[in-house]
Amino acid sequence: MQYDVLNNKGEKVRSIELNDVIFNAKVNQDLIYRAVVAEQANRRPGTAFFKNRALVKMTTKKMYKQKGTGNARHGAASVNIFVGGGAAFGAQRHNYKKNLPRKMKSAALRSLLSLKVQKGQLRILDRFDVPTGKTREMVSSLGSVRQTDRNCLLVIDRKDAALVVRASRNIGSLAFTDYRQLSADALYGSAEVVLDSATAEKINAMKWE
Repeated sequence: MQYDVLNNKGEKVRSIELNDVIFNAKVNQDLIYRAVVAEQANRRPGTAFFKNRALVKMTTKKMYKQKGTGNARHGAASVNIFVGGGAAFGAQRHNYKKNLPRKMKSAALRSLLSLKVQKGQLRILDRFDVPTGKTREMVSSLGSVRQTDRNCLLVIDRKDAALVVRASRNIGSLAFTDYRQLSADALYGSAEVVLDSATAEKINAMKWE
């Protein structure tokens, strides 16, 4: 599949051949959902913890006699309505991890990249023009390419893009990721995806099984 390569002014300078297996695959919405949910769940620490009544060490002696005080009937002081008592429905430690087979994750990423192409939300730049790594250079470089101020994801090769990282990290609506670490959640949550032609070639050459 032929795809336009743009310069920093948003003008087409040439075309690039994109791998149909990656960028023109059948979109599987179910796999996208599973991959996004699994990645979000795997980021949850599951460390929230409150002591319930069984875990609070307090006296079990009856607080006062059953009758004659004018108060409600009470037993142990560990109930949740008293200071120091256990939480009634407090969170407990929980493992939220979800395992997604490698082939399913790969298929979900292909579906997302293909969906970005279909919606016109994928931009390929000839190169990022950030010679000194200044934020204003990145803003200028993307100014004519981006069509919205919503979240934008830069897909780069971090080994060769130190200046791009430096120029991008102060822009709130801009996120970046290495092409080897593409995630379904990042792709799904971005309104646009921008990469340079060198990174596009590297993605083309990857084995997506």
